Amino acid sequence: APSALIVPVSIEGSWQIVKNKLFPVPFGLKVVVNILEPIEPQQLSPEQVLNICEERIREKLKQPKTQKV
Repeated sequence: APSALIVPVSIEGSWQIVKNKLFPVPFGLKVVVNILEPIEPQQLSPEQVLNICEERIREKLKQPKTQKV
């Protein structure tokens, strides 16, 4: 089993940079990178790790949870 920690990262404000496909590059926008709590994946499946990452990132960005189809 993998032993490396998984560190989720959220980026706030990045949508403003890419909304016009980086042209023109906006000046003075605030982008915040958040390093979230690490996940120890030893006893988790890849899907569980992904779900935990998504949950933490959505929580930090104050986004609603998506419904599984």
